[in-house]
Amino acid sequence: MSRRRWRGLPARWGWALAAAVAAVAIGCSPAAESVPASQARVDRGAPLPETTGGARAAGGQRTLGEVLVDEGLRYGDGGSIDVYRTSAGDHRLVVVFIDDQSDRSQYADLAVALARSGVVVAVADYRPELAAADSGCVVDAALAHVATVAQAASEVALVGFGLGGAVATGQSLGGPWRWWSPSPGCRATIHELEPQSLITISGEFDAFSPGADRTLHGLSPYDQLEGNPYVRIRLVVGSGDEPVTVDSTQRFHAALQGAKYDSRVEVVSGPSGTPVGFGAGEGAMGDPPVVGTLAEIILAALHGELRSN
Repeated sequence: MSRRRWRGLPARWGWALAAAVAAVAIGCSPAAESVPASQARVDRGAPLPETTGGARAAGGQRTLGEVLVDEGLRYGDGGSIDVYRTSAGDHRLVVVFIDDQSDRSQYADLAVALARSGVVVAVADYRPELAAADSGCVVDAALAHVATVAQAASEVALVGFGLGGAVATGQSLGGPWRWWSPSPGCRATIHELEPQSLITISGEFDAFSPGADRTLHGLSPYDQLEGNPYVRIRLVVGSGDEPVTVDSTQRFHAALQGAKYDSRVEVVSGPSGTPVGFGAGEGAMGDPPVVGTLAEIILAALHGELRSN
């Protein structure tokens, strides 16, 4: 599979205000379902604060409206995390694993939108060649920071974009992925709270497999299906995505359902079914309709809207 260059979502998504989100659930109800906005608590029309500036405080902090950002927190062997939170948050934690062709700043608008809804968001980078060593360390460092600045997180959801989707899957489902030794510098006790939800956006589920562009000791997402059986899973894909496609996403979904996981596919299309590709075009995720759609999907997962019919 060829590697795509991830640049976040296209800036030319202004036309997608009426984007349709179709739930494709193999073995479940065939009817299309929309993410319930009343439960997602996201105002798609709300203006996003300027995420390239912000008032900065001592210790790598800045404010974006009511959202406080703790920037560049170090974890393990040189990785970094940005944490977005508000004073009124409910201490559920969303950990975002970015695609390896992007950087943390591209996810700021989505992180702000989620933080405004009351959750704490940690956006992390990692080393693709040592992703299994870094991923547990990321979750542990985020949990430790939230406990220090607020209170212990009550729930954890993992979100992964592109290659980060494979990383989030490995960390959520466990299996052989968890056998990898953690990065140097990790605390002695990790994985204190198992992820309850997994959301991937154009997840590269063929990554880390034999013959793939990146092989990580055979630890592909397909190798993890005997791990944590209780995680709720939503696989998001654009109707025109390449090389990650609806078909490749549905194949992994079928494997998950065969292993009795609570999984659903969300196919995002434009008006009248216009094909949409998350990996196509230039620009970061700065379009409110796009950010709102993704935030609603993530928050619906946190609300448990993933149960099979």
